[in-house]
Amino acid sequence: MDLKIFSGETSALANDIARELGVGLSRIEVKRFSNGDERVKLPDGVRGANVFLIQSIGGDPYRMLRLMHMADAAWHASARKVIAVTPEFGWARQESMHQNHSSLGASLAVRLMHAAGVNHLVAMDLHKETIELAVPQGMPFDKLYASPVFGPELVKIKAKEPGLIMLVPDQGAMPRATYYIEKYGLMPMIVVHQQRDPVTGKKRIVQIVGQLEGDEPIISLDDMIDTGGTIVGVDIELRRRGWHGKHFLFATHGVLSGDGISTLNESEIAEIHITDTVVHREQARLAGLPKFKIHTVASIFADCIRKIHADEGSVSEQFA
Repeated sequence: MDLKIFSGETSALANDIARELGVGLSRIEVKRFSNGDERVKLPDGVRGANVFLIQSIGGDPYRMLRLMHMADAAWHASARKVIAVTPEFGWARQESMHQNHSSLGASLAVRLMHAAGVNHLVAMDLHKETIELAVPQGMPFDKLYASPVFGPELVKIKAKEPGLIMLVPDQGAMPRATYYIEKYGLMPMIVVHQQRDPVTGKKRIVQIVGQLEGDEPIISLDDMIDTGGTIVGVDIELRRRGWHGKHFLFATHGVLSGDGISTLNESEIAEIHITDTVVHREQARLAGLPKFKIHTVASIFADCIRKIHADEGSVSEQFA
């Protein structure tokens, strides 16, 4: 059966995934009308094919809409399978009801994709694992992780920085931190307890558990970094308490909204490691900043697509 890969926007990651698979991106035609409406057409035939739609859905709502249009077009064109590959699964932070009567954005996104014709979903490093509960019964949902690219970088840092300590920036990062601690032997652990304001959504530090006494190097990991305010605030607070070591930050999804790039670049954090799951308007500027290290996850997604296309069983277990 045929393998067809489409990208909803100009994306270096999508091109790299296709290159890893030895195929080209299939064509997509988008007509934008004067009133803002869109019409999406897949001019290459997809009948009986496994169609993979690569589209991050964070940020601009049009990304989600574009994905639904592509899925609907593929479904109407009699594709065998319609697989949504969402490197950055947006709306994930809207999965908690900070206020009564709030919508659950990620669950809504899953339902909308399914209604549009998506019957298989792939995502990387979810902000909340509870998103999986919104997936309709019988719809495969494969969760990938950036650890295969972050792990080797962590090993290099550990070799150069003896005594590397794991910093857990908030309670939500604990499972990810525990995985890296057990795999790479990072101990002891500093845990920052934060509380989110139910009205503004901003976090404040409530307690720091653990002791940093001098210049010990630390590493922190999270699924995403947005404006950078929270982690920079943690770094500032630790230094206020007398710590003055190197801080290595790893975050899968470098959202970097608002003044995020400047906030992080001007901070005392030594290195900021992110992946290429997010398409940035300021990509050229980001690439020119030595503090930022961008790692591609193209091979991880390509391997996943290859296994799904070949019907090789549970993909998530192989990439856990």
